[in-house]
Amino acid sequence: MPRTTMMTRPVKTMSIQTARISSTSSRLGRETWSKWEQFVFTHYGIPREGMSENHFFLYVVPKTVLLHGYGDPLLDPHIPAIVESMTKRRLVSYFSCNPANINMERTIRTFENGLGYIKYSMESVDDIATVPSAGRLPTSRNHTGTSSDCWT
Repeated sequence: MPRTTMMTRPVKTMSIQTARISSTSSRLGRETWSKWEQFVFTHYGIPREGMSENHFFLYVVPKTVLLHGYGDPLLDPHIPAIVESMTKRRLVSYFSCNPANINMERTIRTFENGLGYIKYSMESVDDIATVPSAGRLPTSRNHTGTSSDCWT
């Protein structure tokens, strides 16, 4: 079973007002962005045309408004409206989420409202499968050991 579907604490969401405030940040100008690209290439050797996770986090994510960090966005009933509000302001939105929390109707509306990027955290789908990368299991849960549990 995925961790977020086993939570006993209430789900917290970002208010639409908070999202509006957080999306008022200014964009980087061309000169500042060029300096950033040069820094990334010089210090990390990652070219602008690269294709890797590091490239994504150093070239793509800085140009977006991150919509995670307050809880899983797929559990937030306001996420389609928040994305729509940012799209109307020509802001690019991005969030990382747990695919086990997919609400198809909400997810489709979020994409239709202009979500720029999404990253699914596959490690969080199954605690048992996460052991090799995480190193240990949470001790307070009953695990069945099958990844198919998250889809039932």
